[in-house]
Amino acid sequence: MKKIITIVLILILTLSASACSPAALPDYTANWGKSDVEEISKYNITVKDGESIFTGAPEVTGEGTFLVTITGDYKKGYTMETSLDFEGEFVLEGGNKPFVQKITSSVTFTDVTGNLAPSSSEKSYVGSTIAYKGTTGEFSIEPLEYTSTVDYVDEKAIVKIDSKYPLPANIKAENTISLPTTYYDNEQILLFGRSFLKSLNSQVAFSVVSPFSNDIVQMALNVSGEATLDMTINEEKESLKAHVVAMGKSGSSETGSAFALYYGKDDKGMVNGSSGNPIETDRSRLLKMEQLIPYTSSSFVFELVEFQSKVTEK
Repeated sequence: MKKIITIVLILILTLSASACSPAALPDYTANWGKSDVEEISKYNITVKDGESIFTGAPEVTGEGTFLVTITGDYKKGYTMETSLDFEGEFVLEGGNKPFVQKITSSVTFTDVTGNLAPSSSEKSYVGSTIAYKGTTGEFSIEPLEYTSTVDYVDEKAIVKIDSKYPLPANIKAENTISLPTTYYDNEQILLFGRSFLKSLNSQVAFSVVSPFSNDIVQMALNVSGEATLDMTINEEKESLKAHVVAMGKSGSSETGSAFALYYGKDDKGMVNGSSGNPIETDRSRLLKMEQLIPYTSSSFVFELVEFQSKVTEK
């Protein structure tokens, strides 16, 4: 029987083709820092229940944390590292099963003059995932453990996947992908809203390299509205305005894992300058993210709870 297995944390919201063609990429802005920077964002992860298109889809319970660190230089490039820890359960008819995700990633990429082009990335996943047998409608829990790497050399992406368990038949353990003129790595996608929001007023299209896609994935980003969020960041309560951003496969009718990203609007704040004195910067931080957990009736909710940024002015 054929199994459909979820093998990444962030699957992409599928955006249906619209009457308007996606616009070209707008100008980039490094809202995480225009000089030497060290930025740390911590998110709490909770789970909320909802509905699923899959009959009998299980619920998920649990909680976790997600840490994002950006370091680098506005003129030389950046490194973004993430660490996710989640522990919970799948609520199944035959009894609850553990649901664990321990995921780390790292991606290096150029400055804005180089269009944030990636040079390498690495991702490690240890935990469990849900499998769906489309022929019978049955759900099961599968172990999952792998490391993937992507190196960008001579207009090619060199992809390698080292998995403890057999990969799906359609996934290549080693692959070389020809790159378009402008491209990005899957581990960069959370930065996109921060880069474009000042000049983005329509849908934009871009190309992404994802190890489990075997080829370039055509993506689209769209600002779908605004929201006001009541949050507690660094133990201080704040009411913050946010852009609501949808991101997903461009012009596809496939069923994806939907999520919404909430980026700060007019998100100015004080950071530590090189002299030790605070300076004001426009941050466009990722404040919140909601993501459907594939083949379940539940969604992850990520909320920013701690934020630190140190900028060395030049």
